[in-house]
Amino acid sequence: MSTNPPPTTTAKMCSMTVGCPFYPAARLDGQCYFIGNSPLSWSNAKAFCESHCSHLAVFQDLNQLRLTMEVLHLSDAISNLPAVHNHILPDMYVDAVNPTRSNHFLWSTTNQTVSPTLFGGSTPHHPCAFVHHSRHSIHSAWQLEGTVCSQMYYPLCQRRLE
Repeated sequence: MSTNPPPTTTAKMCSMTVGCPFYPAARLDGQCYFIGNSPLSWSNAKAFCESHCSHLAVFQDLNQLRLTMEVLHLSDAISNLPAVHNHILPDMYVDAVNPTRSNHFLWSTTNQTVSPTLFGGSTPHHPCAFVHHSRHSIHSAWQLEGTVCSQMYYPLCQRRLE
C-alpha cells in the first residue's frame, strides 16, 4: 500500500441543493457536519463525503476546530452513532494533505495552507491528517495529527448549508 497522499481533486458536482445530506448531522455557523458509518482510508473517506454532496472537513483555525468538535461531542443525534461511545468521538479524517511531506499541509479541496496551529505546534511529516482528542496534556484538546493515508479512520464530512 502506498503511503503517499492521493492527488488533490475538485469535488464533483452534486444535485443536492439544500439541507444536510446525511443523518445524523450537527449544524454550526452555516455548516453541516457528519461522521461516516465506518473507518476508511483517506481517499475512500474523501470519496464517501463527495458521494454525500460534501467534502472532508476544513478548519480555518484551532478555535473553529475545537468549537466544531464540541458541538459534535454534545450532539444527541451524533452520540447515537455506533462509532461514538458515551459522547466520545472517534479519530476522524479531515481534508488536510501533505503532498511533499515537507511540513506544509494543504486543504485538498481549496489548495490553501493548513494553519500549523491546528497541529498543536508541531507539523508532522505524514501525508494525511486526522482530528484527534488529545488527553495527554494538562488540558484535553482537539488537534490535527498526521498519519499514513492508508490508516483507517472515520470520515468527518462538511457541507455548507444553503
